[in-house]
Amino acid sequence: MRNISLSINSYLLVFICGLVLFYYCFLSQPEFSKVAAEETSIEKQIEAALFTKQEFFGAEAIVPFPTAKARENLTELQNQFPDDAKITQKLAELDEKLGDFGAAEKRLVQLAETNQPNLENLAAFYNRRARFSDEAKVLEKRLFATENADEKAMIFFRLMETARLHDFGEYLSPAFYEKALEKNLAVYSIFEQLIERFSEEENYTEALKFTRQAKSKFPEKQSVLLEKEISILLEMKKADEAEKIYQASFN
Repeated sequence: MRNISLSINSYLLVFICGLVLFYYCFLSQPEFSKVAAEETSIEKQIEAALFTKQEFFGAEAIVPFPTAKARENLTELQNQFPDDAKITQKLAELDEKLGDFGAAEKRLVQLAETNQPNLENLAAFYNRRARFSDEAKVLEKRLFATENADEKAMIFFRLMETARLHDFGEYLSPAFYEKALEKNLAVYSIFEQLIERFSEEENYTEALKFTRQAKSKFPEKQSVLLEKEISILLEMKKADEAEKIYQASFN
């Protein structure tokens, strides 16, 4: 009897474990799966708003709607999903194609306000419209918003190139450089860009200043920065000072 009782208990335990496993695998639907399913549904609806099927010589082909019709379809879809960023982004693209630049800008600004990475789309729009001053403002905003060091360096380079090309003095001033460095002290590439820029322009006083600032903040770059510092001092005809710094590096 005792063996029979143990056997029944074992079967009950296996049965209960099976029920729990079945519930979590098949009945329980985590929230993220519902969101993913909804997103896929919206993406399919976006595709249906942009493309249609037509028959050519007995074969079915997927072709795009005319731009105006596609925008009309997407506008109807946006009424159902007013907060969907993909729909808003696609509508901005269609607005621009149709020459409705004001509407396109409004949508892109809206996206940028809700999601920082969308600032890049806004900057690209201003570039295409030759609104370079507005592009520079967006790049500045991106520079101080992003946390990624590589991205900071890339954005700073683009901002400097835009400022030089279009003579935006506010971004080429010592005050702006100090502001940029204050917020990005850990980004060596920004120091490097400034040092190279001032060296190329033969503004050795500024180049030396940023080289020495970098030396105090990036000990792992001491060798490269020491070489740069000596090179700048030699260009400034300060051979004695360069020699002293070289000798001091061995102490």
